[in-house]
Amino acid sequence: MLTRICSAAAALTLVAIVVTVALSIWNQSLRQRVNERQQTINQGLAFSQVNTQLANSLVAVAARDNDEKIRKLLADNGITMKTEQAPPPAVRK
Repeated sequence: MLTRICSAAAALTLVAIVVTVALSIWNQSLRQRVNERQQTINQGLAFSQVNTQLANSLVAVAARDNDEKIRKLLADNGITMKTEQAPPPAVRK
């Protein structure tokens, strides 16, 4: 009887070890996928900053040179420019 109890306990321990190893491997693969996604997000943020800087530079050049081709390029990509109006001339008395 004691032998059967010990055998059952050993079998349950073996099953628990196998389940633990399987869950550990699954957890490792999930962590790897999460890390890859986080890396993609980080790269997207870096590209976003570059895109913002590039768009700001194009807006500045288009405004400075009154370049219609750049204005059209920006407008075609959803970037609108606000034209700054010159302040009214001062009235001399």
